[in-house]
This record gives sequence, C-alpha cells and structure tokens, in this order.
Amino acid sequence: MNEFDPYLTQRDLETRWQISGRTLERWRTEDYGPAWYVLGGSIRYRSADVEAFELRQRRGVVAPDGGDA
Repeated sequence: MNEFDPYLTQRDLETRWQISGRTLERWRTEDYGPAWYVLGGSIRYRSADVEAFELRQRRGVVAPDGGDA
C-alpha cells in the first residue's frame, strides 16, 4: 500500500497485524473483523475500516487526555 491508496490488501493486513491469511479468511466467513470489499476479484480493506476496527478492539484504561493512563 502506498500513502495515496486507501485500500489494504490481505497481505498488507497480515503484515500489519502479524496474523496469518487463514485467520483473515476465517474471520470473513464468521463476519468478524473489518469490513472488506471485493475489487477486481481481490479482497481489499479500506484503511478507515481497519483503523475503526482497531479502535473497537482497544482494551484498558484511557486517560482523560486520550493517551494511555
């Protein structure tokens, strides 16, 4: 992915999260994880959807200023 491309490939997401492609494939069958698109026959994830999913997965205490406590 380059800085102008709003979509990530499955490989990009595997690298970003250090998980296997099989995990992402399983999540799609379970309707879990970030929303995905099929563009030109390939799976793509919108960067904004990936970031929103990451925020929903956050656990722990958050300081009033938005940083970690």
